[in-house]
Amino acid sequence: MAPVYWKSHQSHGVKSGEKVNVLSALIRYQDPDAETTGRVDKLTINEMRLMSQKIFLLFKKTYIEQKRNIIEEFDIHSNNDFLGRIDDKMKDVSFNKKDSIENQSEVSKSILVRRFMIKSFTIYQLSNTSEPKGSGIGCGYYDEDGKDDKKGIAGAMNDYIFNVCFNPTIDIKTLFIFSIIA
Repeated sequence: MAPVYWKSHQSHGVKSGEKVNVLSALIRYQDPDAETTGRVDKLTINEMRLMSQKIFLLFKKTYIEQKRNIIEEFDIHSNNDFLGRIDDKMKDVSFNKKDSIENQSEVSKSILVRRFMIKSFTIYQLSNTSEPKGSGIGCGYYDEDGKDDKKGIAGAMNDYIFNVCFNPTIDIKTLFIFSIIA
């Protein structure tokens, strides 16, 4: 497949120049002398590096260094915490008792599935080492700092996932983190 080139006037379906300006700003923020036109895959790598490194640094300080299991933390909150203020909105909706129980069961199942999806996506996004091929780039592609891009974030995530999140010597329940009871 031939490489796609980005010219400063291209907008790829966005109002003229809006996306280009944001992407160029991300690149220039990291390196004032960097090119902002050229091959899209190379530009994507440069534009997302610092943001990915900052996100991972926050994650590392909050979870890895504290040895907190982020996957379990999705489960410690009640369904009401997960839904936010939905109870206030639901007060106006009247169900008969049977409907109410069935709806609560469906909401609980939906929340369980959503929790699973968030767990999976969090691990995927921070560990993803794929190069940009039209669908973005994962945080795991980058190093924790610098521009070498030797996938250091993915390595750190791999260590964290297996040494903390899925370590049965810390907590036997980690063996069941991804189980979904239907």
